[in-house]
Amino acid sequence: MKTFQTYLSVDCGLSAGTSYHKQSAVAQFLTFYAARDPAGLGYADLLHYIDYLRSLQRNAVTINRHLTALGDYYDYLISLGLCRNNPAQGVPVKKGLEKSHYTLVNYSALEQLFADYAGSLQG
Repeated sequence: MKTFQTYLSVDCGLSAGTSYHKQSAVAQFLTFYAARDPAGLGYADLLHYIDYLRSLQRNAVTINRHLTALGDYYDYLISLGLCRNNPAQGVPVKKGLEKSHYTLVNYSALEQLFADYAGSLQG
């Protein structure tokens, strides 16, 4: 049977370093769910694992890397016929609030802008 490491390097064409980090992320996940069969885990279990990673103060980039590694792991299980679906597919973690690139105006500036616009329509 093909190992996960072989799957990552041969089938996915990943470097040894990337493969190592993905295997490490999967090992952490499997340790977290040591008493459970990975093929029986689902979306809700992944959400619980994400909460666990957040409790360890992991940032969104790190959590997304874990999810990507888990997606590869579930694709590997599917390729072996050990699993039917990939619960990690399409589960990105948002990084937080997006910064606005606009400067908001205060109420008096907005009133002045409206008055200037209304005046331009009359004049």
